[in-house]
Amino acid sequence: MMYTLALSTTFVLGAWGHGRLDIPATRKPLGFENEPVSGPNETDFVCRNDPNSNPKTKVTAGQSLNMKWTLTAKHWGDCSVYVGYGDAVVNGVGDEKRAARFVKIANVPDCRQFSEQDYAVDLPGWLPAGHAVIRWEWYALHMHPAIEFYVQCADVIIESDSTLTVDQLPSYPVVGPPVLPTSANVAPGYRHVFTATEQFYTGPPCAFQDQASDRSNCQLTAPGTTGYVDVSDRITGEQVPQPTPSPTEVVPVTPAPTEGATDAPTDAPNTPSPTEGATDAPTDAPATPSPTQNAGSCSNHAWGPCGGSSNPTAPSCCPAGYQCQVQNEWYSQCRNDGCPSGWDCETMNSASMSGRRLERRLSALEGSH
Repeated sequence: MMYTLALSTTFVLGAWGHGRLDIPATRKPLGFENEPVSGPNETDFVCRNDPNSNPKTKVTAGQSLNMKWTLTAKHWGDCSVYVGYGDAVVNGVGDEKRAARFVKIANVPDCRQFSEQDYAVDLPGWLPAGHAVIRWEWYALHMHPAIEFYVQCADVIIESDSTLTVDQLPSYPVVGPPVLPTSANVAPGYRHVFTATEQFYTGPPCAFQDQASDRSNCQLTAPGTTGYVDVSDRITGEQVPQPTPSPTEVVPVTPAPTEGATDAPTDAPNTPSPTEGATDAPTDAPATPSPTQNAGSCSNHAWGPCGGSSNPTAPSCCPAGYQCQVQNEWYSQCRNDGCPSGWDCETMNSASMSGRRLERRLSALEGSH
């Protein structure tokens, strides 16, 4: 009887909801819809809901769009942002949605850290004008090798001066067969966040990656990366890259940290800490794990990656007012809110402060003799 009870408890916990997109408004803008979809080859993986009469969000190509998602269980995993055009995705009902075609425009590594915060996604200037769908996708890695998938669609009207047509986009269906592997045991697989193995991002490349902004993180799924998914065999017709539009000043929107959103996740990997047991909170100003030099000329952006084995090409500097905080050996981030609880930089700062105190004590002792 006790064995049966344990199984039932595990099932209930596993079925509990985990996350959803809030902004832009989805096809179900209100209410609980945080449970995973059926799987990466099911119709609800394309768009969880059918289109309806809810108002559509107006967005502008070449500008940033504030997105927000709520992860009620902050599991490790990555989010991706797609844009889809055409009758199947805009008006398709039921299995008609399976013919929907999308292009990826952004990767969001470890998106749990941005839960309940504004996150700016740069909409490419080459996006055609018209009715479209912004598709948010999250895969959660806490049940390795099994993967949980979450998807939401938001109906939008894109305003654009682009001369590119929908037929010229390198778009593709995401099901039939599935684009993403069904588990970590299916090539190219997914990273195992609880082991000291390569930490990579799984997914197809961004469309016209050479024109993507830095904070779109498109280099993470570029051809040649470990988790790269080749979708070239799904793309039909002739794709004509849109010439780079004339420069337009876009004011980047910095994700605003949500008070209390830095609690350590319950499923954080057991990453070796530089100093075991150094948990005392420092009384001095925190040390900067990676000092930023020439912040005024830094090519990096606020909240962007600044190091780690998962971001080997990321700038090591941060813009003025931000410091490079080390989460683990795989990921570091430019932040302006200090070191989040549970990150490696917390222990590094404590160790640095201990060293400084020791230096001051030795200096004081030497001065007294």
